[in-house]
Amino acid sequence: MSKRSELLRWPGAASWTASVRTALVKAGGEGVFERFQVRPPGANRADDEAWADEILGERSRLTAGQLVDQLAADLNRRYRTVRAYHAGRPADPDSYRRHGLLLGSSARLVGEAWELFAGEEEALAALLPRQHLSLVDGRVFLHFDQRFLLRRSTFYTIYGSYFLLALAIQLEKATGRPMRERLRARGVPTVAACDVPLALLPVEELRQLCCQGIRAALATHDGEPEAVTDFGFTLYQPLPSQNVVSCRHPKRLPDYL
Repeated sequence: MSKRSELLRWPGAASWTASVRTALVKAGGEGVFERFQVRPPGANRADDEAWADEILGERSRLTAGQLVDQLAADLNRRYRTVRAYHAGRPADPDSYRRHGLLLGSSARLVGEAWELFAGEEEALAALLPRQHLSLVDGRVFLHFDQRFLLRRSTFYTIYGSYFLLALAIQLEKATGRPMRERLRARGVPTVAACDVPLALLPVEELRQLCCQGIRAALATHDGEPEAVTDFGFTLYQPLPSQNVVSCRHPKRLPDYL
């Protein structure tokens, strides 16, 4: 690819995964495919580079860390942006297009909780100190594969917030009264398609994206469609509105809760 102008999409990343597959075979030989069948990746992506070392094998020309460095450099040469998706249930369905994606704020979430669960102040006051707001504060979450958000992980569009959903479930247990319906009654289910510059991805997230390429390259053969992936990543800065390409408002989503 001569020009660094391409948008990396999923599905549709066959040319990228083909190049990753070539790099894997060059480093670890054809045995990488057999080792992948014996040792498929686990759910914990924090272990991906250690897992990739096992797949490459003891005779590999590169360590997993070196291979990921190589893939990250190649990714930056090939692509400017990655298409990613953010799901939520904003009160204003056009807010993502007007304001972009804002960082999560513990103060805003707590304020929403008091408003949303009005009448349950005693139970809410007991529960809020136990919540781990550091997991959402100062972050915005996106996903590589829109199909995952529409078919499997639908709670963001149905309930709007993982934090508020968890709080609603705890309130239901504490009070015996329905709370999740309050989340479903507000806002509009929305999935925003975003073009995220690779330069905005933190280094660790870019490395994880390369590890996703390794997983996909070993699991998918040439000509096969890319499988649905649960790969998501985090930004630690807002995404401007000009990077929000479009919004859709899905209906009849499966609710696994």
